[in-house]
Formats: sequence, C-alpha cells, structure tokens
Amino acid sequence: MRIRIRVEGKVDVSSIKDLFESLNITTMNVTKSERLKEIKEIVDIVNNIRKEIEEKIGKRIVIKELILKKDGLYILNGDIDQES
Repeated sequence: MRIRIRVEGKVDVSSIKDLFESLNITTMNVTKSERLKEIKEIVDIVNNIRKEIEEKIGKRIVIKELILKKDGLYILNGDIDQES
C-alpha cells in the first residue's frame, strides 16, 4: 500500500542559480529531464529534500514529481513507501 503525499517547502538553490538564468526559466521539473538528473548540484538538492522529508515522517518516500522554483520554493509529489 502507498500513501500519496504533497510537500511544499523552501530550499537553497543558489548552487543552480546560473542554470535558471542561462535557460531563462523560473521553474523546472527535475523529474522529467534525464539531463537535469545528471547535474551534481541538482542531485544534491533532491537528496537534501528527500532526507529532510524522510527524517520528519520516519518513512522512505518515492518521489513522483519534484518542481523547483528559482526563488527556492519546491513542490514534491510522491508516495510513502509502506514497506520500509
């Protein structure tokens, strides 16, 4: 069984500020682009978000969608893994 979650929060995106500016975007869906998943700074941000949420709820999560905004806001849609 999986329980769906939606988490909104704020994270430091200063390490990828140049990426937002060079692509001339204010929002990026990290889960839709394989190229974005290969950028170390983005991987670090995703891991930090995952770690923070998992520590607060005490369960592993499966990220279905993660949207990062230029101002540091994020929206995570996912599932709580009941097997962990």
